Amino acid sequence: MADGATKRLPYLLLLLVFLTAAWLSVIVMHKVREQRVFAVLIQERDGKVISLRALLQKEKAYNKETKRKVEEMKATTSSLRTQKTDLKTKLKRLEATATNLKTKQKELEAFLKEKDSHISQMEESTTNLQNTRKELEACLKEQDSLIKQMEEKATDLQNTQKEQDVSLRERHPHQPTRKESSRGEKT
Repeated sequence: MADGATKRLPYLLLLLVFLTAAWLSVIVMHKVREQRVFAVLIQERDGKVISLRALLQKEKAYNKETKRKVEEMKATTSSLRTQKTDLKTKLKRLEATATNLKTKQKELEAFLKEKDSHISQMEESTTNLQNTRKELEACLKEQDSLIKQMEEKATDLQNTQKEQDVSLRERHPHQPTRKESSRGEKT
């Protein structure tokens, strides 16, 4: 048994060395991982610190700008107060002018009403005249058409008379035509 124990001793030592090496490697890996995590956290904090400093500088600049604007507003407020009193006096003048304009407007409205009634009367007479003109134009057209018809009938009658005269001359060459007989009767 002592023989078996001596044979096991190097294996146990090897196993112990192996386990110790494994345990040390796990510890080293944890330390490396912790350092990485800490490095990332430190970088994030540094970024936050830098951004906070930038924000602080912006806030300081904004506060300076705000103070300057407040001072400007105080100066503007005092000038606006003086302008307000000036505007009040102008407003009173304008109100008086407005009342005068209202009375003039009423007068002009009455005048316009008169003119509108006059214009509407003239428009009515214009429409009446236009209707009368249309009626007269229609009558003239009718008379023109009647005159044309009568002229056509007269030319037709003259043509018919000429044809009859020509046919009478051909049948009776020695008898006077209607025109010649009517001329003889007139003389």
